Amino acid sequence: MAKYIAIEWDSLEVRVLVASSRGGNVGVDHAAAFPTPEANSPQELPSIIGQYIADNAKMLQVPANSNCLIALGRGQVEARTFDVPPVPTDELPVIVEMQAPQQFSQMTEEWTLDFYPQQLDDDLQASSVLAAAVSPDTIADVIGICGPAGLTPTRISLRPLLTAALLCDRYAIAEPILAVDILADQIELTVVHDHSAPIMRTVQLPASGVHNTENIISEIKRTLASASHLNDTLEIEKLILLGDTDESDLSEALAKDLKLEVEVLNPFTLTHNGATPKNTDNLHCGRYASLIAIIDAAANEHRPAIDFSNPRKTPPPPSVTEKHGRTAILTAAVIMLLILALYLPIRSRSLELASMNADIEAGKAFLERQEELVTKDLIITKYQGKTKNWLDQLVYLCQTFPNSDDAIVADFRANTEARAFDPTGQSNAPLWSIAMEVAVRDYGVLKTLEDSVRSNVHTIQSSGLSKTEEAVRYPWLTREVIRIMPGVVADAPEQSSIVEQESDPNNAASETPVSTANTDDQAERSDPSANDVEPDTTVSDSETATPEETN
Repeated sequence: MAKYIAIEWDSLEVRVLVASSRGGNVGVDHAAAFPTPEANSPQELPSIIGQYIADNAKMLQVPANSNCLIALGRGQVEARTFDVPPVPTDELPVIVEMQAPQQFSQMTEEWTLDFYPQQLDDDLQASSVLAAAVSPDTIADVIGICGPAGLTPTRISLRPLLTAALLCDRYAIAEPILAVDILADQIELTVVHDHSAPIMRTVQLPASGVHNTENIISEIKRTLASASHLNDTLEIEKLILLGDTDESDLSEALAKDLKLEVEVLNPFTLTHNGATPKNTDNLHCGRYASLIAIIDAAANEHRPAIDFSNPRKTPPPPSVTEKHGRTAILTAAVIMLLILALYLPIRSRSLELASMNADIEAGKAFLERQEELVTKDLIITKYQGKTKNWLDQLVYLCQTFPNSDDAIVADFRANTEARAFDPTGQSNAPLWSIAMEVAVRDYGVLKTLEDSVRSNVHTIQSSGLSKTEEAVRYPWLTREVIRIMPGVVADAPEQSSIVEQESDPNNAASETPVSTANTDDQAERSDPSANDVEPDTTVSDSETATPEETN
């Protein structure tokens, strides 16, 4: 079971709270308060308070050599709220440190600065922060109180923010409220909204510590007006008065005058057992809200909004030792990567070779079968390589055909030749045939046409010229049969044609002899069905063509 000691003080009273925690649940063991001792100077006061705590440690139930939690009042700390540019969270301390001297006129480098984001934008980056700075004298006062009692301050926080955190975490406040904490020498007015305290005001009481209801109501109205001026949406409809039943008269007066819902809250009811310590009959329970809050945060390992013992700072640059250590680690990592980069491929190759050797020894028959299949596949591939593309042949004819002033195609028929499968891939049987009925100007044009079309893969046969009386521009009519053979397509005269390179030089095609007259072609010429075409060029597939032989 962890033990916690929390201390706060003002000009009239010192308050001490001792609590225990088990599993994050806080239970109050002892609460005490005693008048602030008199001192010849303000510098002597902290040591006198610390000595008093040490002398009465048994009565206060304060164990020696323990950690201590300190709550500072608003009057002991300089606090400002200001806007910051949207930057990443790790860069925010630098921005706050740069702007803090402009916000705190008395701040020097010896002051301790801490902050927490108040408003976040859509990217969860802080747009507004509340910064608090404490002077070296106040830190010296904290050490002076803890030193004589053998205590070590581990957390130093701001009292209004602690009260706001307690109400939000333990009382589950959802709407903006105004918390009123009447202390011995002052009244703290804190607007609590969304785990933050946008407005924190402190009103000093007379030296006697007696408060006046009218003055309190007046200061509350000023605070409500400040909240409305700060944010139009910050509407406060409830007031929480920290205290016990002895504050009932004040709560009724506040409710009557302010027309607000007023609730009296005993902060001890927010602890685990929810009971007020037995020794608090003569104590003001509401003044212990901040001490309960700082103990609750420590028990649950939550950082307070402001913690001067561990302020938010920019991460320090790495030391020389850290740099050398990182360099050594990086070097070792690089060496390991190089070793792995060299070893893993060698190991992988060794395993691969062993596996391949085993497969070779065990699968010779399988490999022979695969070689046979590969051989057949090559034959099929070679046979298919002999085929041509119709579009390429049409392009070839366009490149080699005379111009329209010399010749015109009256009929065009393209057929795929039926041929048997040749496993050797050396057959010279024609692949396709093209039959054209061509009207030419004279015999020289026909000669030019035949010479242009003929190549190592193209043979051409002519039916001869016949005179026609109907056509004046093209008086000579002939029927040309072009057969396309396997082999290499030669370049057309004076124009580039499509070239298909054979992979096997032993399969070079030989040119088919050309005849200028053919009796069968003359018979086709006399067939009336062959002449029933329009003058424009037409293409029709042969009825004897098969899908397997059409490319």
